[in-house]
Amino acid sequence: MRPGDNLPFEKSAVHETREAMSYLSTIRGVKRFVLIGLCSGATTSFNTARCDPRVVGAVLINVLLTPPHEISDCMIAYLTKRGIARSYWHVKIFNPTSWWRVLSGKGHYRRILTAVGAQLKNMLAPRKPLAATAHHEAEALRMLTKRGVRLLLIYNEGADVLDYLQFTLGDAVQQLSVAGTLRLEIIPQASHTFLLLRHQDHLRELVCHWARSLYGKWREDSHLQ
Repeated sequence: MRPGDNLPFEKSAVHETREAMSYLSTIRGVKRFVLIGLCSGATTSFNTARCDPRVVGAVLINVLLTPPHEISDCMIAYLTKRGIARSYWHVKIFNPTSWWRVLSGKGHYRRILTAVGAQLKNMLAPRKPLAATAHHEAEALRMLTKRGVRLLLIYNEGADVLDYLQFTLGDAVQQLSVAGTLRLEIIPQASHTFLLLRHQDHLRELVCHWARSLYGKWREDSHLQ
């Protein structure tokens, strides 16, 4: 049995990532790494960066920073209702056929009013305070950026994990964005896995532009060491 084989997935994934980094260090002499991952792969990248100082950057795509078992049922219900309201707003409110049904007396008035009310509430409501369950993740983000790790967070528009990030870590993300240590990008109309070629191109451009903007800084730092 290899070391780490008896670990749960979250820990074994980090263990294997660090093993791969060590292997590359041995055969290529690489000392610093930028990790990139989607969904659970992004979570692995985030957790690896937290425990391995060789990581200097990470691209986290549709990442959920909080372990799923720590998210309350109330939060899940809230995000579900918010997602339904947003979907109804985009699909129905601006659809001429839907308004024709309303004017002809065939529309679902209660659903329309709910969607409009939910959207207005989201637009006018003050920024939510940091949720108690997310303090640990906010501190982890701050510690990473304080260590010099640069983060690029990319989400598809309307993702539940984006809603959760903005609800629980909105203030922390905004502060780190202003400081220039974290960048948040949202790709409109994309699916979770960015299936369409135009969304893949958009994703690639974001990552390449971010990497180019930091390459000079990392190169300068390497000369100073």
